[in-house]
Amino acid sequence: MNYSVEYIAHKIAECLVLIDKYQREICRLRKVIADLKCQPVTNDEGEVISYNDFES
Repeated sequence: MNYSVEYIAHKIAECLVLIDKYQREICRLRKVIADLKCQPVTNDEGEVISYNDFES
């Protein structure tokens, strides 16, 4: 199989777009996790009993 340089360049560009998309999603999810870490855990009466402690 002999692919043209243009075809290979196009496929590489598609991969780079996907990599950027997934890097942005990972960054967004890291922010969500960081926000969750700051949320207190409360009992039924609304008293704070602990804070979420997720492993990084």
